[in-house]
Amino acid sequence: MKHIRIGLVFFILVILSQSNLFSQESEKNETVDPKVVMEKYLDAIGGRDALAKVEDRTTIMRGTAMGQALTIIVKQKAPNKMRQEVKAGGMDQTIIFDGE
Repeated sequence: MKHIRIGLVFFILVILSQSNLFSQESEKNETVDPKVVMEKYLDAIGGRDALAKVEDRTTIMRGTAMGQALTIIVKQKAPNKMRQEVKAGGMDQTIIFDGE
């Protein structure tokens, strides 16, 4: 259950960061309700039960920070294993949690 909560929080943050990027390019000032976005996402994937069955997930994020290309790859495996790779400015950082 804990990995689902972490995954949902992470997904919300990714969605919110994307909406900020798009709102900067748009002249409209629309308000996006994160709860509505999450409910639509859950409906699209088959509900909360389908989300609970997910055991492996890989998230790849790309962007720039201080003019440098940045890539973050997060791999998660149920119940609580995680590997995060951050690549920026010619340097790599890897964080691994084996569940213990």
